[in-house]
Amino acid sequence: MKQKLIDKIYKEMYSYLYCLVSRWIYPSNQGDIEDILHDVFLIAMEKENLEKHENIKGWLVKTAKNLSKQFTEKRNREIKRTVLTINDIKDSYSVEDQVIEDIEFENMISNNTYARIMDKLSDSEKQFYNMKYIHKLSYDEICRLLGISFGTARARNSRLVAKVKKLIKDCNI
Repeated sequence: MKQKLIDKIYKEMYSYLYCLVSRWIYPSNQGDIEDILHDVFLIAMEKENLEKHENIKGWLVKTAKNLSKQFTEKRNREIKRTVLTINDIKDSYSVEDQVIEDIEFENMISNNTYARIMDKLSDSEKQFYNMKYIHKLSYDEICRLLGISFGTARARNSRLVAKVKKLIKDCNI
């Protein structure tokens, strides 16, 4: 009985809740929105006496709003922590390196030059480059995936930036 109710409200409310959640979190992306909605419907499945609730749709909207608010607050805390960490180590890097890190390399060079430069990078350098500049992973995410420390990730990025700068120079750009 309860599974049929969940299936019914899922079909009726998913698109509506998706639109609401996409407005409540900024910047929104499909993965975050789907994660929040997944949690909403998990909570609905676990709720006792859901079928007796007087306003199931209202309850779903309120739950989605609360989860969106919690998600946004958590992301803001993570951003503040990252900014504090970056500010602590910022003095040890030149302004030029900071600017290069914030700009995607492929915006700076032609596709042909880009391909030649990528050919000259090792597999581990390409992997790091893809994580940092293509997939735009944070240092924390890269550290988790590669099993390295934050300092090691920063050092690898600095070496990568220096190598790419040299390769760009060698290509007469």
